[in-house]
Amino acid sequence: MTTRAIEAKGGGGYASRIAPRAADLVRMPDAVSFEEAVATGLTSSTAWGCLFDLGHLQAGERVLIWAGSSGVGSIAIQFAKYARCWVATTAGSSKKATELRNLGADLVVNHKEQNVGQAIHDAGGVNLVIELVSTTLQSSIDACLNDGRIVLIGNLGGQQATVDTQICRLKRINVIGGGQLRTSKENEERILQLVADKLIHPIIARSMPIEKAAEAHRILDSAEIVGKIVLVHS
Repeated sequence: MTTRAIEAKGGGGYASRIAPRAADLVRMPDAVSFEEAVATGLTSSTAWGCLFDLGHLQAGERVLIWAGSSGVGSIAIQFAKYARCWVATTAGSSKKATELRNLGADLVVNHKEQNVGQAIHDAGGVNLVIELVSTTLQSSIDACLNDGRIVLIGNLGGQQATVDTQICRLKRINVIGGGQLRTSKENEERILQLVADKLIHPIIARSMPIEKAAEAHRILDSAEIVGKIVLVHS
């Protein structure tokens, strides 16, 4: 069994012991390791909630997922491809871009070198945007087709954004606030089964002992990895 981390007081990520309610436990398939379950956990629940519960993504639609190398982004790419959608994402280096294409992304835009909104618009636009940066909200609006949806789930770039409300209004863009999301327990169990069946792969950049937590945070701050760092108790 693994607990739904969002239910744990304070998140529970650094706890050596935790006492969850039975109702908050999700069964781990035998084929899923503890490290895979941890890397799947809240990030996959958030990604699923963004794409399907709030975003109502349908097969054949087009989606832009910002920050594809993040924990949420890297698994959201896989979910969207599993749902038979066209997927664009963003990266800050050619190395990351290659890794994200290997995850299934159809288009990777280097946000340091290109205007993301224009690049996605030129590629045909998208029906849904998973907005993890927030300061890029105008680019997300630009990337959308008419009647597009934007799920605003993260503030990796900060909390303030200036947008052209005329463009947003005329394109009939629906901006949906995400907050701290989780999908249902049933969906979380379904996700773990997808991992067990090797259809979805949680990206573990590194597995490190809990004693090296400070180093793990430094690595995260460097923004050089794709996926998650898993801290392991001895």
